[in-house]
Amino acid sequence: MRKKFLFLLTLIVIFIIIFSANSPLFARPLSSSRTRPKKFTGRYITNCTIYQLGGSEFVLKLYGRGLTEPLVDLDNDSMQITMLNTRFKSPKSINKSVNDVISATPVITDFKAENLSDDTAVITISSAKTVQVHSGTRTSDGYSMRIKTLEDSIAFTHFVPPPKLVPAPDYQIPFKVAKKMTLELRDVDLRDVLRMLMTEIGRNLIIDPSFPQNVLVTMSLNDVRVDEIFNYLLRTYDIACYSAGKNTTVFGSFEGLYKLSGNIETKTFEIAYADLAALKTMITGLTQVPDANIVADERMRTLHVRTNPAKMQEVSEIINRLDTPLRQVMIRASIFEFNDTATREVANALNVAYDEYQLQWASGGGTIQWTDPKLLTSITRTITNNFTNLLNTGQGKILADPSVIALDGKAAEIQLTEDYPYVSARDQYGNVTWATEEIGPKLKFTPKLGRDGFINLVIEMETGEVIGTSSGSNGEEMPRTSERKVKTEIRVRDGMPFVIGGLFRENKTDSILKIPVLGDIPLLGSLFKTTTKSRNKSQVVMIVTPYILDNK
Repeated sequence: MRKKFLFLLTLIVIFIIIFSANSPLFARPLSSSRTRPKKFTGRYITNCTIYQLGGSEFVLKLYGRGLTEPLVDLDNDSMQITMLNTRFKSPKSINKSVNDVISATPVITDFKAENLSDDTAVITISSAKTVQVHSGTRTSDGYSMRIKTLEDSIAFTHFVPPPKLVPAPDYQIPFKVAKKMTLELRDVDLRDVLRMLMTEIGRNLIIDPSFPQNVLVTMSLNDVRVDEIFNYLLRTYDIACYSAGKNTTVFGSFEGLYKLSGNIETKTFEIAYADLAALKTMITGLTQVPDANIVADERMRTLHVRTNPAKMQEVSEIINRLDTPLRQVMIRASIFEFNDTATREVANALNVAYDEYQLQWASGGGTIQWTDPKLLTSITRTITNNFTNLLNTGQGKILADPSVIALDGKAAEIQLTEDYPYVSARDQYGNVTWATEEIGPKLKFTPKLGRDGFINLVIEMETGEVIGTSSGSNGEEMPRTSERKVKTEIRVRDGMPFVIGGLFRENKTDSILKIPVLGDIPLLGSLFKTTTKSRNKSQVVMIVTPYILDNK
C-alpha cells in the first residue's frame, strides 16, 4: 500500500512540473532585448519627384538627408533602384504623388516605391523604351539621377554610314583593292579624280546630283593602295558612297545618298522647355539639316524633322542637351522709407551686414564674399529686427515687400506705380482732355546663375514723383516730375542679402491758417492768417535677397 502511495505521489509531482513548464503563468519572462524592436538608424527618403527632360530623358529626384549612391539594375525597358540602409517614410503617399504626374511623362509607364525590408528601399521604374543611367549626383537635399531612353537602331542595306547609335560616320568604301598607285595632283576637280581611279580599277561610277560642286584636289602620293586613296578622299571632302550593283559605285553627299537609297525618315520631337524658333535655328546650324526639312508647330510645341537616320541621331542628341528646364531664382525685395531723423539708426543696421563682407583679390579681379556664409540667416534676421524696431517707433514705414520668381537669364519686373491724372488740354468751349502720368518705383531683375553657386544679378531701379505743376494758357495744369534711375550688376551667393540705399526724397509744404472772411480782406487779411512752411526729408532703402529654388 505504501509503495502504491509513493508511486502516485511521484506521478503527481511529475505532472505538476510538466504543467508548470508549459503554463504561461509560470513562463520565464523574455529579456527586454527580445521583445523590444530594433531601432532603425539608417536614412529616410521623405519625398520623391520625377519629370521628363527633353524628348528622351527624365530626372528622378530623391529627397532625404545623407542619401548615398544607389544600386541600379537595368533590364531593357525597366530598372530597379536599391537604396541600402534606407527606408521610405511613406511609400504609399510617394507612389500616389508620383503616379499622379507621370501621365505628363509619356516615356514612363509605371512607378513603384516600397520598403523591401526593414533597411532597404526599392524603386521600380518601367519605360516604353530601353533605359540607361545618364548621371547621378548627390545634392544638399538628397540624390538626383538623369535617366536616358535609347532609340531602336535602324538596319542599313548597301549603305556606308554605320547604325544609328554610332556618332561618327564610317568612311570605308564597299570594296577592297590591293593595287597601289602613285599620284601627283594639283587643283584637279574631285569628280575627275574619282573617274580616273574607278577607271583604273575597272568599276562603274555614278555621281549623284548631291555631289559637291567645284571641289579641287591637291595631293602627292607614292605607292599607296587604291582603296586607301578612296578613303582619304571620303574623309577629307565629307562625301559617301555605296554599291548600287555588283560593279557599280555611287558617290554623293550623305543626305543625297540616303535619299537615293530610300533611307529618309520623319520624326516628331516634343519640346518641353526650349524656344521652338531658336531651337530650329540651332539645329540647322549644327547639323546642316536644311531649314525646309524642319517644321515647328507652335500650337503643339513640336518639331517635325525629315532627314536621314544618322542626322536624325544628331538632332535627337542636340534636342536632349538644349531642351532642358531653366533654373529658377526667387528674388525678395523689401522696400522701406525712413524719416531723416532715423538716418543714423539705418546706417547702424546696415553696417551689421557690411561688417561681414570681405574682398578677395587675385590677378584676374576681385569678388566680395561673406567672411562666414553660415552667418547669412542670423545677419538677415538682425537687419530685419532693427528695421522693424524703427517701424514700430514711427520713424519709418514699409512701402512694399514683393517676391518674384525669374528664370535663369530672364528678366522679372516689379512695378509699384500709380497714375497721376491731370488736364492736358482744354478747348474753346471748356471741354477738357485728361491724361495720366505714371509715377512710383519700378524694379527689374535679371539673374544669371554661374557654375560656382553664385548669382550674377542685373538690377534696374527707377522711381519718380510729381514735384509741381505748370499752368497753361487755357487753364490746363501739366505736372512736373522728377526721375531717378539706378542700374548695376552684382555677384552674390544664394540667400545673401544686399542693400540699395541713399535714395533721398524731400517734400516741401506751405500751410496757411486763417480766420474766415477776415483773412481774405485785401491788405488787412495778412493780420488774420498765419503761413507755416515745413520740409520733410526721407530715405528709401531696399533690401534684396535672391534664392536659388532648384538645382540640377
